[in-house]
Amino acid sequence: MTIAPYNQDYYDNYGHANEKYLDSVAVKFGLEGLARALHKELKPKSHLDVGCGMGFMVEAMRKLGVESYGIEKSEYAAENCVDGAYPYVDAIDFVEFVPDKKYDLVTCVEVIEHIEPFQTEEFITGLCDCSDYVYLSSDEDYNEPTHTNVRTSGEWKKLMLDRGYIDLKFSYNRIPWGVLYKKAETYSEFERYYDLQTRTAVINRDKGRCLVCGTNRYHVHEIVPRSAFGVREMSNCYVVKNRCLLCPSCHTEAHTVKNRIAMLGIMSEKYGYKYPEQWFQKYTQE
Repeated sequence: MTIAPYNQDYYDNYGHANEKYLDSVAVKFGLEGLARALHKELKPKSHLDVGCGMGFMVEAMRKLGVESYGIEKSEYAAENCVDGAYPYVDAIDFVEFVPDKKYDLVTCVEVIEHIEPFQTEEFITGLCDCSDYVYLSSDEDYNEPTHTNVRTSGEWKKLMLDRGYIDLKFSYNRIPWGVLYKKAETYSEFERYYDLQTRTAVINRDKGRCLVCGTNRYHVHEIVPRSAFGVREMSNCYVVKNRCLLCPSCHTEAHTVKNRIAMLGIMSEKYGYKYPEQWFQKYTQE
């Protein structure tokens, strides 16, 4: 599969639906609605739309009083964008773009699934370099011939989390798979995010009782400690299979290598968990 040329033929038959991009009500109102929703949520003063197409988002943000700009790889799209965006759109490949400032918000709507897979890491890093707030959406349509880099929402989320970005409770019904990310300001904020992701699942799995003695007083315990993972891999510390419920007394006893090894054995026996990953090796090989 090869990258499409994104020329006039592409935009005159957008999505292979025999519809011109500029005439698409779904695209126009979808992006204008997204601009309003994001503006209501964040009140940004500056905005960059990466892969802006013909500039619907840029124009909509400008109407809301935002200093908005667009970057578009397709020279045809940049040269034929809507009037309200035309002076503010540059024809440039984002992987070659060097920002001269950070923006209050960066959006990338249905773009990243079109790039070459080997460019993914660089592309995601570039988005994060441009702003502490990134809205990213990429659907999972494997049948669209120009989608050369389709991934699940979980895979995109992992790439953002690896760069210190957590997803916010923001939703826009026209693009239900889109996610608004925020760069975590502190290590503790990052930890709280991971903690909340699995805490309820662990409490339900252990039925609200200490895994060792069965009392219904409990703390949520990370078996292999955070220090074993490091900042970039910290999310793995908070996965369900590395967490269990322990009462205050058992919790006090749990913070030794010997007892961590014992807890992994209990988890394997009770729940069938396996621990082949590198972070668990110290605690599974006596």
